[in-house]
Amino acid sequence: LAFNPQTVSPRRTRGGPLTLNRRGYEWDMYFDTDSKSKLFYFIESDNYFTEAGSKTTSLYPGVEWKPVSSLSLRVGPSIERTIEDAQYVETLDDPLATSTFGHRYVFATLDQRTISAQIQLNWAFRPNLSLQTFLQPLVSSGDYHDFKEVARANSYDFLRYGTGGSTFDPNTMMVDPDGPGPAAPFSVRDPNNHDFNVRQLLGNAVVRWEYMPGSTLFLVWTQQRDASTDIASNDFQHSFDQLVGARANNTFLAKVTYYFTR
Repeated sequence: LAFNPQTVSPRRTRGGPLTLNRRGYEWDMYFDTDSKSKLFYFIESDNYFTEAGSKTTSLYPGVEWKPVSSLSLRVGPSIERTIEDAQYVETLDDPLATSTFGHRYVFATLDQRTISAQIQLNWAFRPNLSLQTFLQPLVSSGDYHDFKEVARANSYDFLRYGTGGSTFDPNTMMVDPDGPGPAAPFSVRDPNNHDFNVRQLLGNAVVRWEYMPGSTLFLVWTQQRDASTDIASNDFQHSFDQLVGARANNTFLAKVTYYFTR
């Protein structure tokens, strides 16, 4: 368990005025069974919350199966959701924004969901011959909404577009920060330029053969698949289907070492 007091952030505005980090709380939990048994279970959870509404919740369960001393299979999925109340979007020049030194620092709320897994297989066929494999699929989707700007330096105060006298059109992304006031309206970048759905698959296999004492041959195969769109989607089944169908980038490597004796 942890309590995080209010602090100052010099980085949130990417070089602009200082802002505050609201107080937050976090708790982490880990549990596992006897790692020496043939079936080993574990689970980990990390949770973080702030008074501003930001939070991260994650869960990492897993199991490892060792039927014999030379073979082990480990499967560990992970689920994570992050809501960031103040995610940086862009900086716009406006000499009328005197409270933020002639610039408008635009932020949004980011809602991100990530599902991934780690699958490992280790198999020693003989003392001098083994196989190691690793597979990691990942799908992450992020949605930006609730656009706003920093109201004043040294604070965590925001002008949320569409409130406080400002106007906001979500269809055109046009903002007038003071309504009928002197500040000119401007356009926030299309949210589709920020929303995302990222899919990635990493895998590798390594064969190690010690063909002579001190001399080893390594054969390595690595595969990577990447796909992404600028549309947030929580249909993870469809995302995983697209990931499997994505173009694969395969790399093959071989390494040989030889031990010279006198």
